[in-house]
Amino acid sequence: MMERREIIEMENKKVNIRVTDIVLLVVSLAYVVLLLTVFKACGPKDDGSFMKCQWAWRAVVTTSIVIAVNAVIHLAIPDKNIKLGLAIAIFTVSVANIFLAGTIIPLCGMATMECRTLTQPGNTVLGIITAIAAVADIIVSVIKKKK
Repeated sequence: MMERREIIEMENKKVNIRVTDIVLLVVSLAYVVLLLTVFKACGPKDDGSFMKCQWAWRAVVTTSIVIAVNAVIHLAIPDKNIKLGLAIAIFTVSVANIFLAGTIIPLCGMATMECRTLTQPGNTVLGIITAIAAVADIIVSVIKKKK
């Protein structure tokens, strides 16, 4: 059974959720959902095999899921230092994601393919938006830490 002191300590703990936490979560979840629905890579070839862009898309989806999981943890954890670390991680993975499809993992050779006209630009825009949201959270965290 919890002692009265423990109950009072729990009541006095602040929930440390800022607007930037919520924005980061919404943006990162949108990143995953849009990659899975709107910004898909090219479909399978006639023989059922996939082109290179499918693997780039899968890598980007996987890392965007990692970003979203970090954003959920970032929202749930009240510790300011852990939040700052997670925001930095989200920023770095978002920037890496921008270069993943098309630079690190090559895409199809034809400029008219979906992966070049839809997936790569969509991933770039979503990665930039997520990185900006993470930077905003980092700035707010640093300013709050100085106070």
